[in-house]
Amino acid sequence: MAQVTLADVRKSYGQTIALEGFSVTVADGEFVTFLGPSGCGKTTSLRLVAGFIRPDQGSIRIGEHTVSELGVFVPPEERGVGMVFQSYAVWPHMNVFRNVAYPLRIKKIPRAETIRRVEQALELVKMPELIDRYPNQLSGGQQQRVALARALVMQPKVLLLDEPFSNLDAKLREEMRFELKALQKQTGITIIFVTHDQLEAMVLSDRVVVMESGVIQQIGTPREIYQQPANQFVADFIGTANFLEVEIKQGEVFLVGGPSHPLSIAGPQGAKGRVRLMVRPEEVQLNRREGALEARIEQKMFLGDAMVYLLNIHGQMLKAKSQQREEFDIDERIYVQISGDRYFS
Repeated sequence: MAQVTLADVRKSYGQTIALEGFSVTVADGEFVTFLGPSGCGKTTSLRLVAGFIRPDQGSIRIGEHTVSELGVFVPPEERGVGMVFQSYAVWPHMNVFRNVAYPLRIKKIPRAETIRRVEQALELVKMPELIDRYPNQLSGGQQQRVALARALVMQPKVLLLDEPFSNLDAKLREEMRFELKALQKQTGITIIFVTHDQLEAMVLSDRVVVMESGVIQQIGTPREIYQQPANQFVADFIGTANFLEVEIKQGEVFLVGGPSHPLSIAGPQGAKGRVRLMVRPEEVQLNRREGALEARIEQKMFLGDAMVYLLNIHGQMLKAKSQQREEFDIDERIYVQISGDRYFS
């Protein structure tokens, strides 16, 4: 397996900058996700590692070898990486064995070794019994496994995955996430995963690289970026976040347009004036008794394990997620208690 390092990488297409100052190191055996909205540069960064495109500047290393920098460019087939795309890209006229064996045939690997490696790859993706089937006899999830096995059969040092589950239904996506994580644990392979699905990133990753407009906004564990987002973009993109307009006066926090008494939370050190307070829906407590803030319920949604309420608090809207047994009604006036210590200017 191998460590992957991108250092000060830049890539543009005409006047459009896809990546700028992109620097990240993926450790040997680590599962790292590049996460961000469409057009943020995720797929571009993956294609640069694979060698499908060249950077304008910067360097890329895989293991001990520099594969891309000024005057150096190692072609994709010599980088020791495997890649799985969003589309299954399985050949309909070939059965599972031939689909998975195809890259080995191109490399002219002896037949006995080809059979051994194909069977091994199909064992890893849990479908050895389907070796003789054709793609039209497979489900979408099984076709995606074939694509994964085809990438693994070359025994790559690094596995690159470009939104591989986006064409699957919700239940299959969840199953494939668990299987991919188990596969990575079993093989110890270095994985770079690209997605715009923040839940997928949180479930799978050792670390997440949050991107926006070709620039890294934050790198951290799922817990770090959820609990301590570096800026408002990260806070808003990862999970669900409320942003309340508050005013800081002598270290105390007042809701803009709200009551004259301060909120019972700590203000940002040394700050004054108006800022935004980030509050996660689960950080809102609801009750029918007296409290610091009065709110009116605008909407409510049943999620099975919780209720989500949309609250109007003195003209500001707030989502609350509640798992308490007590249920509240639309237009009901209740009281809320909020917590939170993350502020953005």
